[in-house]
Amino acid sequence: MQSVIDAISKKDKYQLVVSVSDYLSIENFTSIPDNVIIVNKAPQLALLEQACLAIIAGGIHTIKECIFSGTPMIVFPICADQPENAKRIQYHGLGLVGNIQDVSVQQITNLIETIENDSLLQQRVATWGNNFREIESSGRSIKFISEILANTK
Repeated sequence: MQSVIDAISKKDKYQLVVSVSDYLSIENFTSIPDNVIIVNKAPQLALLEQACLAIIAGGIHTIKECIFSGTPMIVFPICADQPENAKRIQYHGLGLVGNIQDVSVQQITNLIETIENDSLLQQRVATWGNNFREIESSGRSIKFISEILANTK
């Protein structure tokens, strides 16, 4: 996380919100730049609506929320399903993947700049977001689940 903070501290136009949950203590961070906010809990959906990118571990729910909000991702997979999820993000061109074992400020800066300069990636994420929101508002998923539940009685 410190590498992310250091990379963002060099980019005045960015504001970084780091949600450390209960795994880390905010007091462990000694030098916090003015454009960085560290909290235990953050309103993720509201933040993603405003974000120009998200740096995530690659859990499927966060990925869905990023796509839904049209937010490009930089994924640093750690465990479980995250490595495979990250491959899917990269395959579909919805974000980039970094290596958590070999992360550096320069690597993060390069990934951010790649997303900033890749208008096709940004358009692709926006299109997927529109599709996700359309499907959600159509009620198709509710109808599908209701039909399955009705047939399992």
